[in-house]
Amino acid sequence: IYSSLNYLAPLIGIYFGWGIYEIIIIFVILRLFQLLLLYRFCVYFYPTIGGVPRLNHKYFKKMFIFGGWVGVSNVLSPIQENIEKYLLAAFLPISAIIFYTIPKDILDKVNMISGGLSLALFPTIGINSMRKLNNISDLFIISLKLLTIILSILLFLLALFVELMLEFWIDINFSVKSTPVVYLMIFGVFAT
Repeated sequence: IYSSLNYLAPLIGIYFGWGIYEIIIIFVILRLFQLLLLYRFCVYFYPTIGGVPRLNHKYFKKMFIFGGWVGVSNVLSPIQENIEKYLLAAFLPISAIIFYTIPKDILDKVNMISGGLSLALFPTIGINSMRKLNNISDLFIISLKLLTIILSILLFLLALFVELMLEFWIDINFSVKSTPVVYLMIFGVFAT
């Protein structure tokens, strides 16, 4: 719900003629409401938390170090994920970058499958490792095989129809220039 509201808030703001400052205030209000709602859920499910939150100085240093790491990670991750766009922009005309960004966005959606599987698999592996079960390697191998089969089929279909898809979606000139990029990226996605 909150992810959707992050996209809807600017649209609603534009509809009512708000400026950037009013939209930022809406974002802050949404985050505060989310924080309060999450706190209420925590108190509901874990009643021992109740009352006014207290700052325990014993854990402050650990929380500060972790928060600093999360902050640095949130700054560096978008740069790391988009470094190739910056490099392309430095060496190629800006008009050529579009032939890379659209195929990359398409293949990022394919990568969501492996990300979703790993998010679903992580708790299962964690629980099994706490119980010291020996089927963790079997679970990993089965999921890797399943992921390889699913991605192979999707990437094969994408390679087969990417030229038609890009021609239909954008135009034939774009399709001719972007199709080789997509083929190269498909190889990269499958290799990783």
